Amino acid sequence: MLRSFSYAAEAAVRGAEPAAAASVRVREAACAWQRRAEQAFLSAYGEVVRGTRILPTATSARALLLKAFIIDKAAYELSYELNNRPDWIGIPVAGLARLLAGRIVEGRNR
Repeated sequence: MLRSFSYAAEAAVRGAEPAAAASVRVREAACAWQRRAEQAFLSAYGEVVRGTRILPTATSARALLLKAFIIDKAAYELSYELNNRPDWIGIPVAGLARLLAGRIVEGRNR
């Protein structure tokens, strides 16, 4: 689900008027929306599974698990986009870059 927010934000930017799509403000707004959506999703998910055994109890273990799933999904997306929509490879690449830059930590984006 988290990776879907990246695609939704990018689709909004790409769907904007050509002059607006190049605008820094449009991209910043889309990225801000993406971060809020991801945070809201992770928060709600955490509330639903609290007290169950679905996730590890240690915060560091949950963060590692989240990173592993994001890497797996973004790598799949990268392969898919290379084979089907090469002009969209920036979306999974940006997701991987965010992860490698440490902007996805302990289930929250910075």
